Amino acid sequence: MIKVYLKKGISPRIENGHPWIFSNEVNKIEGSVEGGEIATIFSQDKNFIGKGYINPRSQILIRLLTRSRKEKIDEDFFMN
Repeated sequence: MIKVYLKKGISPRIENGHPWIFSNEVNKIEGSVEGGEIATIFSQDKNFIGKGYINPRSQILIRLLTRSRKEKIDEDFFMN
């Protein structure tokens, strides 16, 4: 599982509804990143923010898909 920790001051924008996380807004990434994988996003102080897919070749590093810790990102997620 990929864990992404945001820089200080970035999480309020994401928590208030913005769905994109830019590469320069990330403080730390734990795990090996391949494009299209699902990453779990945390604030600078390690609070869960959401889950999204990650693309290391884009300035928009993560596009948020859900803000629910329990929601599974799988084929059914995209079909519903």
